[in-house]
Amino acid sequence: MPQRNPTLFFFILFISAVLIIVVSKFNLLNLATGVVQNVFAPAQTTLRNIFVKDESSAKQENLELASKLVEQQKLISDNKALKDQFQTVKVNSTYLIPAKIVGSPSFVPGLSVPEEFIINLGTEDGVKAGQAVVYKDNLVGIIKKANNSFSKVILVSASSFSLTAKTLSDSASGVARGKGGGQIIFENVLLSQRIAKDDLVVSRGSINQEGEGTAPNLIIGKIVSVNKAPSSLFQSAKIMPLIDFHALSTIFVVVKQ
Repeated sequence: MPQRNPTLFFFILFISAVLIIVVSKFNLLNLATGVVQNVFAPAQTTLRNIFVKDESSAKQENLELASKLVEQQKLISDNKALKDQFQTVKVNSTYLIPAKIVGSPSFVPGLSVPEEFIINLGTEDGVKAGQAVVYKDNLVGIIKKANNSFSKVILVSASSFSLTAKTLSDSASGVARGKGGGQIIFENVLLSQRIAKDDLVVSRGSINQEGEGTAPNLIIGKIVSVNKAPSSLFQSAKIMPLIDFHALSTIFVVVKQ
């Protein structure tokens, strides 16, 4: 068996140690790394810029697409609201002005229900306090206050709302009064008059000589329960609106009858 040459082994070991010392002393490894980085840095920067530009362009396209979809859906919704409303015959469409709901103060989804709306019409558009606001054949509320460009609508279920009303089937007269929380009470109905569950309660009409006010037979809601005590002079009923106020985006101001 041939013997290993110890001199060669120690020579290789010595050379390896010298190389390690030289590389460490003169920082040759970092120098080589720097050279490689300098060579490939421009290409790396170019590629990164391309990717960043493509990503930015894609995000911009997505934003524009989302904006177009929102606008398209808005047009579809507006056109449907206009078509549905102008097919309603109880209110003369000549005197209807479409309004966008732009605010609902104190409304918190899941915690409360709307009691008032802010719309994008004001006195410059012919809107005045006391005018009715409708959606199809339904009374949404009454204009409470109007400035130049915006108006406040008090909904039929708001605690500050009240209006003379009647039942559709037997014309039993009373007062529809908002109780807040989406509830309406039909009260001050004589015990001798007939009111029944599922009957509709509509406006009696309060048009003044200028043709302004609330037209008759606008739907306020449907009776869901009746409260009648034989010892009482009056009876009352709980009413639920037929429309979902949360879902409304376009409503109509009746500027004249």
